[in-house]
Amino acid sequence: MCKEVSYNQTVYPNLLGHSTQEDAGREMHQFDSLVKTECSAHLRSFLCSVYTPECVDGRPRPPCLSTCELARDGCTPLMKKFGLQWPNTLRCENFTMESCGYVEEQSPTSRTLIDTAERVRLNAEDVLAKLEEEGSALRGQSLSLNTAHLLVTFKDNDKSGYLDILEYSNLSKYVLGTKKEFAESSEANLGFISSAQFNISLAAKDLAVDEQTFQALWRRYGSQGALMYDNYMEVVTKLLLLKGSHNVVLYAVK
Repeated sequence: MCKEVSYNQTVYPNLLGHSTQEDAGREMHQFDSLVKTECSAHLRSFLCSVYTPECVDGRPRPPCLSTCELARDGCTPLMKKFGLQWPNTLRCENFTMESCGYVEEQSPTSRTLIDTAERVRLNAEDVLAKLEEEGSALRGQSLSLNTAHLLVTFKDNDKSGYLDILEYSNLSKYVLGTKKEFAESSEANLGFISSAQFNISLAAKDLAVDEQTFQALWRRYGSQGALMYDNYMEVVTKLLLLKGSHNVVLYAVK
């Protein structure tokens, strides 16, 4: 499971107390089926960071909190369907953000890993690429670069124009959650929603607007009686920005 990790040295005992890679592998084997479901793009890397951790200065690098949360949140719904719970031994509260980013400095004889979560800077193009890797598309519909710029604005807490590791983690959870909401609301899962479904969705997200505003939104973003995935992500994010008192233009009056 961990043959394709980015590092080539591990160390034991790991954080769960396994003294050998064989011991860790036997326990890790229980997650094989869950990994194959691809319930989360982060599950494999998270499990590897726990069971076969990277060796840094002779010690195991701790797992990343945000990676744990993304793996847990992505797979918990599926696990619940089978009466399973996220293991207590892998509780995300046990981890921190300290290991969530690093840069590499290489020399002919050594490689030094430096924690730099705060130095990671993702622009809209980077964010769009990472979201696509994580499965943000829906029935062949991908998010646009324009929407990616809006998403960066939405989660850019320090107004730097970029997202750091924590900001991107929060954005990823938001996008995948909104995608799930849209898919569950879509017309027979065909990849679009009707005016009535859009209205219900806004109310469910505490984003209800008056009738005049709703009709203006529908004229702007609806197309031939349907609201597509990218437009839905855009308008919901703009409404959330407005709700948070951000200076964002919702639609242009013509």
